[in-house]
Amino acid sequence: MTLSKLAKGRPDDLAITELHIQRLFQRFRENPDDSLEIYDVIDRLQLDIATHIFFGESADSLSGGVGGFQEAVDALLRLNSQRIVLG
Repeated sequence: MTLSKLAKGRPDDLAITELHIQRLFQRFRENPDDSLEIYDVIDRLQLDIATHIFFGESADSLSGGVGGFQEAVDALLRLNSQRIVLG
């Protein structure tokens, strides 16, 4: 039987996730009247958590603009969509 290594949480994963969730809430508090696109915010949150856990350094996409990593992912998604449409 094979067990997934990614399915197990490490003790510091929860602390890292909590840090980024707090940054998300801070962003909500700083801009209470601004409308946010929830899909973009959640995507940035997931990117920050995943890069922090797996690479040891966050992409900080919640606190800043679009970074190089997110631009690369967006470009790949566009190319993949074109590939699906064109066959």
